[in-house]
Amino acid sequence: MAWAQRPLRVVAIVPLGPVDQAFLDTAATALQERLEVEVRFLPPVPLPAEAFYPPRKRYRAEKLLDTLEEKGPKDAWKVLGVT
Repeated sequence: MAWAQRPLRVVAIVPLGPVDQAFLDTAATALQERLEVEVRFLPPVPLPAEAFYPPRKRYRAEKLLDTLEEKGPKDAWKVLGVT
């Protein structure tokens, strides 16, 4: 009796703002090789204006995570936001 191959877990990559495709491809390859996952690319999402913190001139991570939780696929094992 042959064992059924279990389906791969899915990691969704969400570009936040403009991200170089070559970088995304490199990240996807590394994830596939190290974690044995299926990688899906989602369409880019603009960096949310409310996440920007002017006094430090940076984006607040918790606000970016909120955006990923809202916009990310519900069927993915993990969602990776890339800026």
